Amino acid sequence: MVKVRPVSRRPPRLVRSDAVRTLLLRAAGQVLVEDGHAAASMSRIALRAGVSRPELLAYFPTKEALMAELVKGFLERTSHALTRVTMTAAEASPQARVRAALDQLVAATLPEAQLNRALLLELPNPVALDSSGLFLEMSTAVATSLMERHQAHLRVTDVSAAGHMLATLVRGSFLMELLRHPHSGLESGVWAREMSDLICRYLLR
Repeated sequence: MVKVRPVSRRPPRLVRSDAVRTLLLRAAGQVLVEDGHAAASMSRIALRAGVSRPELLAYFPTKEALMAELVKGFLERTSHALTRVTMTAAEASPQARVRAALDQLVAATLPEAQLNRALLLELPNPVALDSSGLFLEMSTAVATSLMERHQAHLRVTDVSAAGHMLATLVRGSFLMELLRHPHSGLESGVWAREMSDLICRYLLR
């Protein structure tokens, strides 16, 4: 007598892909912006993404993990934008380099301004936006690098301390500006211009 093996009832193993992961994060961001953090359930996010809830959970086991990934994306976009200032022409003036760094930061933020504001306003603990210190660390590194390249023009003596102070100032002002009305100083260029002027007045002879 031939024994018939019972059919496995286990669901097929889900194959993870970057494309699906990106789709899920985009859907989570849309739901967060439209409905707020409290109403952004995993079921609603899965529905928006067009996937099953189990598939969503295979990528992000909890809502907290999903939101943390959105925050990570925010930090990476803003922090990496600051590094692009190194592409500024070597002969550029210190004023031009400072303004370029701020313009890069704004340019990386505006395409997803609504999501960035939602992350600040809707997350239970907005301070978690930089809990890793990535944004502050990168800002400090860029500020210090800029000052080291133009030491002959500086009137500050402690480059390391000045870099950390300026990075803290830019971080706080930048995050607060994101909370303002969509037609804020970021869109108009006022924030970058005024912050650049403030930094140069403090740093340069």
